[in-house]
Amino acid sequence: MTEPTPLDREQLQPIVTAVHLRETAALLGLRVLLPPLAPCPTCGSQPTELVVNSDHPAHFLEDRVAFGFRPCGHTFTADSEDLHKAYNAARRETP
Repeated sequence: MTEPTPLDREQLQPIVTAVHLRETAALLGLRVLLPPLAPCPTCGSQPTELVVNSDHPAHFLEDRVAFGFRPCGHTFTADSEDLHKAYNAARRETP
């Protein structure tokens, strides 16, 4: 298994925005019409699932979050501060 690829805030933003849009749609009861997840930053394939990876305890100590896309299997890490900023930006962009 390869090490997760670190993402910067710019690379992370489309992923977080897509997750936020899906959360908003689900809260509105639109589960059948959920927006798609963002494509994998490595291969561009459309994921069916985004999973948080807790197999790397050092990321917790470094205040990083590990996650991956399925079915392609590519994994990534992101700084928690970048995640927070990306989520706030996504909330501001959503009407």
